[in-house]
Amino acid sequence: MSSPRRKKPADRYHHGDLRNALITQAWAIIDQRGQAALSMRAVAEALGVSHAAPAHHFADKEALLQALRRQVWSDFADALESAGDAPDALRHMGRVYVAYALAHPRRIELIFRSNSASSPEVESQSMRAWAALSQAVVRHIGPTKAADSRLVSVLSVAAWAQAHGLAMLWTDVGLPPGLPQGEAARPLHEAALDVLYAGMTAVLGPASSTPKG
Repeated sequence: MSSPRRKKPADRYHHGDLRNALITQAWAIIDQRGQAALSMRAVAEALGVSHAAPAHHFADKEALLQALRRQVWSDFADALESAGDAPDALRHMGRVYVAYALAHPRRIELIFRSNSASSPEVESQSMRAWAALSQAVVRHIGPTKAADSRLVSVLSVAAWAQAHGLAMLWTDVGLPPGLPQGEAARPLHEAALDVLYAGMTAVLGPASSTPKG
C-alpha cells in the first residue's frame, strides 16, 4: 500500500500570504547575515517553496529589495514623525534617528547603501522622513527665519548629517576600545548629540523664537 502523498510546502501560502512570507524571510536573512547573503533561491529554500515561486510576486532580487527599502523608509519616517510631536523636536529627532540605526543596523545599511535607482514608492517614503526633519528645523528656528527656504535646507542637511554620522560611528565604524559599546554607549551618544545640537543653536542664536505648542 502506497503512503499518502504529502502536500507541497507551497500549499501553505495562499491568498497573498507568499508575498508577505517572502518579505519576512528576506528580513530574517538580512538581519542575521547581511544583504550579501540574500538571494531569491535562498528565500525560496528557507520557505520550502519552489525556486520559481517568488517570481509570482517579485520579478527578481532587485524587485524584492525595493519592497524591503520601501518598508524600511516607511518605518523610519514613522519614527521621525512621532519624534516631531516632542516639545524639543529637533533634539529628540536626532536621538530617535540614532536609536533606530542602533536597533536596525542592517536595515539602515540597506536604504543608505544602494546603487540602484529608487522606485517612486521608495522615494515617497524617503521624502516623508526628509519632510519630518525639515519641519522640526522650521519649528526650531521659528517662522521668521523659516521664510528663508535655503536656510531651512542647509540646516536640515546639517541636522541629518549630525545624526547619521553619529549613528554610523556606532553601527559601522565602531568606537575605539575603552569607550562604552552597545547599549552602554547610549548616554555617550545622547551627550554627543546634545553637543552637536548646541553648536547648531549657537550659530542660529537662541531658539526662543520657536513657536510654542
